[in-house]
Amino acid sequence: MEDAAIPQTVGKPERRGPNVKEQGRNPRQVRPVLEGLEDRLVLSVFAPPTSTNAVRIPFGRYTDLKFGVSLADRRLQYTTPDGTQVVVTLYGIGSLAGSSLNADGSLNLVYSGTNASTKIFGFAKGGTGYAPLASILPGVASPNTLSGVGLSPINSLRMPQFTLISGGQVNLTAGVSFFQLYALDGNTHVNLRELPASVASATGGTVTSSENGITLTYSPGPASPQILTKVSGQFTAGANLPYTTRTTNGVPDSGAPQAPPGLDIVIEHVYGPAIASTNPADLAASAAIVRIQGNVQSYKGVDGQGLVLNDIGNLNRVALRSLSDSIIIGQPFGLPAIGSRENVTIVSSPRTIGTTGGVTVIPNLNPNAPLSQL
Repeated sequence: MEDAAIPQTVGKPERRGPNVKEQGRNPRQVRPVLEGLEDRLVLSVFAPPTSTNAVRIPFGRYTDLKFGVSLADRRLQYTTPDGTQVVVTLYGIGSLAGSSLNADGSLNLVYSGTNASTKIFGFAKGGTGYAPLASILPGVASPNTLSGVGLSPINSLRMPQFTLISGGQVNLTAGVSFFQLYALDGNTHVNLRELPASVASATGGTVTSSENGITLTYSPGPASPQILTKVSGQFTAGANLPYTTRTTNGVPDSGAPQAPPGLDIVIEHVYGPAIASTNPADLAASAAIVRIQGNVQSYKGVDGQGLVLNDIGNLNRVALRSLSDSIIIGQPFGLPAIGSRENVTIVSSPRTIGTTGGVTVIPNLNPNAPLSQL
């Protein structure tokens, strides 16, 4: 494999401010290298339809082979300029074709043809042990659409040694259940949507899900992925979702209660600048912005600075050792589990526990422009 070479190293991210120069973006195609047993890792099965009208969705290698998705389009393997060896693999239906490397070794990850069972794993070893990430975008004509219409969902994305670099973008607005990165630099945009449980468990046919006034419609695609085909309705914030008692065979357990459903997010560090203004235009050009549509069960990490976490849905829990110069918005917000806070604003629509935890409650919080009300 020929490596992209530049006289610059990309190491373990350090806390950096707004004067960091954005890294280059001259794309260079990733040349995937396959491992001999890769074709054994993803097995194909047929899930039975839920009704006589349901369309079967075949999973895994059967569909990949039938529709010409090669092994090379499901695994990317490369070495960064500083010697870090990187492997990114897609399991299930879908393709990573079109992914590329920039001159600095940062990855532009492109996904397409996926469904609610697809999983993407990325790992790095050797070198610094960390890898730069420039983008995660769908392979469609309009990859930056925030409605998610026309895009395919995935089940999970786990890339625990990857840092989204300045100028980076992520678009998983068709739905995802679990999202993990190592870090976010400032001037980054992560756009996610909670994958509804009914879609994740569907075995075929058109699936709809309604919550908080929003109805999502998913349909099978031409190669049996799922596609978000319609988003309708107007968001209305509800009450905080309650924790429920765990049960085994219908018998309540004595353990901790079960958290409400929603997307799980793990981002260890956020290296944004100190936020001096809540003007949306200023934030968009400097902060690390994570925007979610739907419910979030938890956002977990170690520390953060310059983070704007904006959930149009129930933001159940945020757990960090320390957070500074940041804004958190939930509709409503639930539990802050933040060890040390400095210059952190937490805003919520009306919630069952009022202003407990240092949360500011805004009765008529605008879901489309909450920052304008701060």
